[in-house]
Amino acid sequence: MLTSDVGAIWEKAVKDYNENIRICFEEENKKELERLTDAVKEKERIKKAQQEDKDTAGLRKAKDKLAQKKRELHNQQFE
Repeated sequence: MLTSDVGAIWEKAVKDYNENIRICFEEENKKELERLTDAVKEKERIKKAQQEDKDTAGLRKAKDKLAQKKRELHNQQFE
């Protein structure tokens, strides 16, 4: 009878150990997933900011061209 008690205790200990390992892996996987998600969000934010900078530069260039054309037209009127 003592052997069966030891066997049952051993089986429970192994089961508990395996459950604890599973929980630890789940927590690590969750943290890793959160880290990767944050990295993707940051990359998207940077990409969006770069695109906005590019768009702003394009608008500035177009505005400068328009101002140059206005000056040219103004100068032509007074020639």
